Amino acid sequence: LEDAARAADELVARVPLAEGLYLAAGHSFGALQAGVLCGGGATRPAGYSRDLHDARCRSAILLSHGGMPYYNLTYKSLAVPLLVQTGSLDFWFSKAEVQEHLRVFRDSPPGHKYGLVLAGADHFFGELFCWPDWPMESNATARRPAQIEQFEALQVIVAAFLQAYNTPLPPDRRALWAMQTLEGMACRRGPVQLLLR
Repeated sequence: LEDAARAADELVARVPLAEGLYLAAGHSFGALQAGVLCGGGATRPAGYSRDLHDARCRSAILLSHGGMPYYNLTYKSLAVPLLVQTGSLDFWFSKAEVQEHLRVFRDSPPGHKYGLVLAGADHFFGELFCWPDWPMESNATARRPAQIEQFEALQVIVAAFLQAYNTPLPPDRRALWAMQTLEGMACRRGPVQLLLR
């Protein structure tokens, strides 16, 4: 968290951003950190003096967020626009089911929250992201080929989310754009399920 907070400070200091605002995104444990930066409640680690929530974080994209129940996180204060992605084969590490991966989507306050479930996608989109050869992997998931179609679907949804929530539009136009893009794509069945709250 300290490294992520320093990176945010550097970003805001070096890049001309509208009102110093930025989007936090991460995969797996990085998604957990991005969620905390954007308002997901966590217990402050001993010796850590900064506020865990960075008010400059305007939205978050959390890929394969594990839910991580053993970190004692709460998402009731995560009020920023949020896109949470998981896959039907996303069982890595905690062996969490889809609903556990979507816990941050379900438990955060409603309004501009999107839960994306991709059929046939695992924690690493096959080997598109990486493949750590750790002993814990052997029973959690099998090596799979790259899941190109699922990754392309993710790119389409992420692009719409970025256009809806990270462009210099007034809030009313941004909300309208979100309805025309993300809500227009919403569906609860099929290989790409986009859930709204």
